[in-house]
Amino acid sequence: MPPFLIILFLVVAAVAVYLGWLWEKKRREALFQIAQLTGLSFDPRDPFNLPARLGHIDAFNRGHSQEASNVLHGEYGGRQVVAFDYRYVTGSGKNRHTYHFSACLHPLECRFPGLAIRPEGLLDKVGDFLGFEDIDFESDEFSRSFRVKSDNRKFAYDVCHPQMMEWLLADRGWHLEFTGGYFVLTTDRRWTPEMFRAAFDFTVKFFDMIPEFVWKQYGEKEGMTGGRGGGEI
Repeated sequence: MPPFLIILFLVVAAVAVYLGWLWEKKRREALFQIAQLTGLSFDPRDPFNLPARLGHIDAFNRGHSQEASNVLHGEYGGRQVVAFDYRYVTGSGKNRHTYHFSACLHPLECRFPGLAIRPEGLLDKVGDFLGFEDIDFESDEFSRSFRVKSDNRKFAYDVCHPQMMEWLLADRGWHLEFTGGYFVLTTDRRWTPEMFRAAFDFTVKFFDMIPEFVWKQYGEKEGMTGGRGGGEI
């Protein structure tokens, strides 16, 4: 390769690295502002060792070299919350791929059965054809739009009542799950700073729409600010 091409390649690489660093810096500053507006704390690095703590949850146990960063944490809407960027790696060498997404967690002090609700995709249509299980509801539009799984069908029906289904249809795109002692909210990508705030508000609304008898039936402990409790991260 001619020397000028090597120099050009190095210059382009250096500019790309700098622009990436600058974009991340601006993003961290915006997340810090979101933390201030919401009364949360912000740590660019993970203060909780989240990959080790969350390794029992499927969303955080993929691939290898898992890492959390840009962590917002504290109390929001009367519940403990931690939200963060997450990355993991699959393969190695030429087959190495790095994946990024964001997540919002709320620890629970209740005995909720497992429940997962996410938008239905093309692979889910294939799964339906092959006979894989999915819970259907009275709303055909909701059943077509979302993939719902639970180890307790009654719990799924109690949570996904008509008003809940109508609301979820109006705000699609989130993946939500009760699992491993947490409520987990994710998407398949990294969030903009504004989406972190939207995730907090979405979760507050979601919890508010769960019927009171569900909370009582599964025994969430009292003691949280303003009503129902939430444990430490």
